[in-house]
Amino acid sequence: MSIIEKLIRNKIFSNASWIIACRIMQAVCSLIVTMVASRFLGPSKYGLISYAASICTFFLPIMQLGLPSIQVQELINKDGEEGTIIGSSLIMSFLSSLFCVIGIYAFTSIINRGEVMTVIVCVLYSFTLVFQSLEIIQFWFQAHYHFKYVSIVSLVAFIAISIYKIYLLAAGKNIYWYTISYLLDHLIIAVSLLSFYYKIQGPPLKINKETCICLLNRSKYYIISNLMIVIFAQTDRIMLKNMAGNEITGYYSAAFTLANMVNFLYEAIIDSYRPFIFQSYKVSLESFNNSLKNLYCIIVYATLLICTGITIFAPLGVYIVYGRGFLHAVNILRIVVWYAPFAYIGTIRNIWMLAKNMQHLLWSINFLGAIANIVINLLLIPKLGAIGAAIASLLTQIFTNVILSIIIPELRAGAILLMESLNPKRLFFIYKKLYYK
Repeated sequence: MSIIEKLIRNKIFSNASWIIACRIMQAVCSLIVTMVASRFLGPSKYGLISYAASICTFFLPIMQLGLPSIQVQELINKDGEEGTIIGSSLIMSFLSSLFCVIGIYAFTSIINRGEVMTVIVCVLYSFTLVFQSLEIIQFWFQAHYHFKYVSIVSLVAFIAISIYKIYLLAAGKNIYWYTISYLLDHLIIAVSLLSFYYKIQGPPLKINKETCICLLNRSKYYIISNLMIVIFAQTDRIMLKNMAGNEITGYYSAAFTLANMVNFLYEAIIDSYRPFIFQSYKVSLESFNNSLKNLYCIIVYATLLICTGITIFAPLGVYIVYGRGFLHAVNILRIVVWYAPFAYIGTIRNIWMLAKNMQHLLWSINFLGAIANIVINLLLIPKLGAIGAAIASLLTQIFTNVILSIIIPELRAGAILLMESLNPKRLFFIYKKLYYK
């Protein structure tokens, strides 16, 4: 192993270690808050908060304008223009977030007419998008393997807001105050990241019209494709809320929350590997393919192991976290947790597609996935309720991220990389490479 490879490997592990350590602490805090919130709010109000989050998630791709999907590659390939890239991205996403707040108010006023509490909660929650738009600066830290700053900021903000949430619940404050706490979380992160950026003397932020146009030309494919992803990721909760009520949505949201509690591990590995994959593409095709296969291998086997454990201990987990009142969520959890392997296979495939300049295919892939999700939900929710929504989520991920990769000719080369990565010998090879000189 060369000196450069060792340095990159150390950066990847340092990056991932910071993320994982901080996310574990966040997960512990989240677990405590969830246990308290589910008992104080109950399934109905817990479901309403989840509904508001789902509505805002629908508007998230519009606010982001597809920019997060290309930021790391742009910063690596155009290192002399970093300040202009970040500055232009910040102003575009910020202006877009303001339009999204207006859109959410209009949407909920029509869909939830007469439900005053629902409209207020959704509008309050929508302001998280304004502060999230400023968090795009985190990709500069990611591109330079400085994710420890992002991790520390996120952890401090999360702990502070977790304490505040528990105080609100213990003091008997209404659901509006609890909703506002989500805004404060993103506000602290946004302000802190900008402060760290200037403290470590990041490139001066600039806004350039030509850069804005150039970024939008590259990111435009991700706006629709990410919107399609959100549709098949969030449609189930919105359809459940309107077809089965807040309580059933609460059970489903509880199961989804538990299923997602370990996702930080997969995201930390992928986020740490992403800059290395784009750099390896500039070296050679063999290096690029090996990097992707290694990442596929790590993620697939990690998700299979963890999902098996969650399936076995689902009743215990639901009882400890939510209490006896949420035991209806157990069977939902046992199904929905298995979406993770297929979802993160799709995330890695999208990295491959961006490097290969195939992002124009994303909108059609995710459009087909969204249509499939809506159809399956319409068929299963009336008959099976939340169980049907869980099955729909799992089948959609399999269809979108595996079956379509085999059916579409341009994506078959990436599907072959996935198949080759599943060889257990590769897992042993990775282990040797990590722990032996």
